[in-house]
Amino acid sequence: MRKVVLFASVLAMIALPVGAGEALRMRVSPAYSYEPATLLIQLSVEPDAENRALLVVAESPEFYRSSEVALEGDRAARTNVVQYKSLPAGAYDVHAALIGVDGRVRASEMRSVTVMGVGGK
Repeated sequence: MRKVVLFASVLAMIALPVGAGEALRMRVSPAYSYEPATLLIQLSVEPDAENRALLVVAESPEFYRSSEVALEGDRAARTNVVQYKSLPAGAYDVHAALIGVDGRVRASEMRSVTVMGVGGK
């Protein structure tokens, strides 16, 4: 029985492509860097007439930066890039939210990055 369940799980992973049907995907690089850091945030959005904006936030206990990117529904670019320069040392959570025509969050992603101070502090 255990082999059947394992085999079915493997088949399901093969049959479903990774990322299929996801409204929002985010990549943040670098995951680790030294201050003053530049973060590159790449956002992939599945085109949809309901999409109106992307909200991106990078925050640590001592620092906050945010951006909003307007989207033109299903005519919007699939890939959007946000760059934050000169980030000081800290542990950051980077959040992205896809906002719909009604102002509600349709999808969201979060990644953590670390910016180290001079000498690794």
